[in-house]
Amino acid sequence: MKWVQLWYLNRPPEGEEHMLFERAEAVIVGYPKTLDPWVRELRKRGVKILPYISFYKAPSFARIPENKGWQGGSPAKSECLINPFWRAVATDDHPEWIGRDENGAARRPFEKETYLQGWDQTCPLVDSYREACISGLRALLADGYDGIFLDNVHLSGRLPHAGHGSGEDVGTAAKSLVLEGAEVVHSACHDLLFAANGEIIPEVEAVADLVTMESFMFSWAWDLSVFETVAGNEDLRNWQEHIRHLIERYGSKPWQPGGGPQPVGLGYLGFSGRSLREDAFTLLAVTSILGMAACDAGTALKPRLWESFWSGRVPFSPRAENEEWVPAFYNLDLGEPRGDVVKQEGCLIRRFDRGVCVSNPTDRLARVNIEDWAGSAYEMACNVDIAPKDGVLPLWAQPFSGRIVLS
Repeated sequence: MKWVQLWYLNRPPEGEEHMLFERAEAVIVGYPKTLDPWVRELRKRGVKILPYISFYKAPSFARIPENKGWQGGSPAKSECLINPFWRAVATDDHPEWIGRDENGAARRPFEKETYLQGWDQTCPLVDSYREACISGLRALLADGYDGIFLDNVHLSGRLPHAGHGSGEDVGTAAKSLVLEGAEVVHSACHDLLFAANGEIIPEVEAVADLVTMESFMFSWAWDLSVFETVAGNEDLRNWQEHIRHLIERYGSKPWQPGGGPQPVGLGYLGFSGRSLREDAFTLLAVTSILGMAACDAGTALKPRLWESFWSGRVPFSPRAENEEWVPAFYNLDLGEPRGDVVKQEGCLIRRFDRGVCVSNPTDRLARVNIEDWAGSAYEMACNVDIAPKDGVLPLWAQPFSGRIVLS
């Protein structure tokens, strides 16, 4: 896959938003039952639909609010009431499914008391909860979807659940549940997709088809000043280390079918101090070079699309919307790769049928020379024509940026 898209809103796309799905091969949907007619239309076009689920958290119907979009990071009450998975794991009649601290209080998702009302961490050590997850998963797949998207894969560093076990016990049980869920998906039909987001340890990687790299592709991971109000610099440096690990892993041998789960670079655009355009083409350049699928969650078109989700968590920087380059971004087709990845001045270079991608993962400005270049050259991130000289195309790449040049 080259494009995976994400849609967590509780309405179908409108107007120009339809361009987000023109080249998408799979769509992660937060409201699959609410948006059933639109979902069916996508499937008629051959787009794979992956409903959002989580084994880590569950709703109480009596307490969760109705909300718009993805406020708080979970679906609204209206979707949960008609979604067979959320109905199966609802805790209203099963308070024993809720993970609790030493005082008996419910553990909130991510240990944050401000998380959306009515959602709590679950306890995977409880047999009946695990059974409910599997039952709900089977019921969801029976509705004809193309797999599932499992969010919140949190396995290590878990805190103890009072009356059930240590944090290590919780993590071990959570891993077992994830692996069982993958088996259910693949046994239902051989071509269903098991997509996961979170802590992708080797055991999970061995059973997944897609793994999303959320937080590791968007540009503000490189700007250590942006998140000073909400995260420590150590966390951000860990993000930088993660993307460097990806480059080390796939830079010499990009992902190919049969090479384990395909990584998906999920980038929320519009948060950094750079232009939205530069961030967008950096995302495409990096994912194209490494063989990953790209996903921007619609933020190249509308960077404020998920503002309700990020509100209070990041210092949101307004960006212009509906810019003239956006259709070209969503419809870009570089063709197939030609040859291996070449390393030059710390940068990665990969040629395609219709152009070349360059990624500079270093913290310094770099200049690379693309050999054997014939004809004109147009660089998409900076919107400039570049004149080759004697068959050599000179290209400057800013630190932590990507460049795409069309031939």
